[in-house]
Amino acid sequence: RQEVDIDTLIELVLVDISPGDRGRVRVAPSAAARTADMNLSLMRLALRNLIVNALTYSPSDSIVTVQVHDMDKPLGVSIDVCDKGPGFQPELVGKLFSRGQRGTRSTQPGGHG
Repeated sequence: RQEVDIDTLIELVLVDISPGDRGRVRVAPSAAARTADMNLSLMRLALRNLIVNALTYSPSDSIVTVQVHDMDKPLGVSIDVCDKGPGFQPELVGKLFSRGQRGTRSTQPGGHG
């Protein structure tokens, strides 16, 4: 873990996004915090995956927003990726982070869950 500039993290992730999709991503920072203690490589990978997933499953003409907020309890920073995608099935809520779990949406592109 290391102290990482949040704006730099987001810039690195946006470089990872294909140029054609990058224009659909909007960053809405509202956090007073400028840095956070994290594993940069893992956070970059996780944030990139969330954004790519949002771009993939949202309508092609919609915007994906990355919102950065301060948190008091627990003390930290929250980074939210907001999209217009269909979301996941309610029955998956309890299994979302279980290995091998994935949803089934026949009208959406395939993925790894």
